This record gives sequence, structure tokens and C-alpha cells, in this order.
Amino acid sequence: MTCAAGSDELDVRGGSAQLALLAEIVRGFAEDADDADAMAHLHIDHFPGHDYLDECSEPLVIALAH
Repeated sequence: MTCAAGSDELDVRGGSAQLALLAEIVRGFAEDADDADAMAHLHIDHFPGHDYLDECSEPLVIALAH
């Protein structure tokens, strides 16, 4: 799976299993994050042996909007 950001869009591509895993991780973060924590964020970065990200994927940070 790869993530690439343009100026106004995010392009996420991959197989259904990898996309489902990413969706589960993001959903879990959103459900478990403390709404009082204005700094709550999730880093999604490739590293050797990563479970679902391809090495050409760009780093991604997901933050809660308050």
C-alpha cells in the first residue's frame, strides 16, 4: 500500500487487506484518542518489514480536529 499527498488531496492505494488494516488502525485511533488532548496524532511511516506500507509511501500524520 502507498500513501502520497498532493496539495489538496491524499492518494491511498493498495490491496483490500492492506486498506482494511489501515482503516482499522485509523478508526481505533479516532475511537481511543482523548478528546482533551489537543496534540493527539497518529504517525503512519514506512520502516523495513512494515506490515502494510510500501517503501515508496510518504509519511503520514493523522490528527484529531478540535
